[in-house]
Amino acid sequence: MIPIALQVIGTGLSVMSSLQQGQAAKRQARYQEQQYRIQMEQEKLATLQRTNDRNEELLANEKINRAFLFSKLGRDPNDRSVKAFLEKQRTLASQDVDRLQSQHMQTMGNLQMSIGLARSTAKNAMTGALLGASGAVASGLFRYYEYKADEE
Repeated sequence: MIPIALQVIGTGLSVMSSLQQGQAAKRQARYQEQQYRIQMEQEKLATLQRTNDRNEELLANEKINRAFLFSKLGRDPNDRSVKAFLEKQRTLASQDVDRLQSQHMQTMGNLQMSIGLARSTAKNAMTGALLGASGAVASGLFRYYEYKADEE
């Protein structure tokens, strides 16, 4: 009877170990998913801040340029070359903001894929744990029947 009890205990420990490994891997994957979500929020804020900084820089540069062009150089604000210069500054700033938004979207897409991967990892960890536990039970039953056959 002692070998049967040892087989049951050994099988039970294998099942528990397999399930605990799966749970640990699942927790790790969920933690990683949460970290990616935090990164997404940080990325949103950082992009918004960089966009605001660039727009503020444009406004500051326009003020400086207007003051310099009008007061120091005595240029007419309606002069076509002055208007073209200021418009070019706005175009460059707009392109910078567009580039920031494009980089933001790419980063967000990468983080979304990483979140999906973390979810799959968590699901696969539990599936693997259940298969491992099932294998341990099947192995334990096989050893039990093998022991019973040797006893007879």
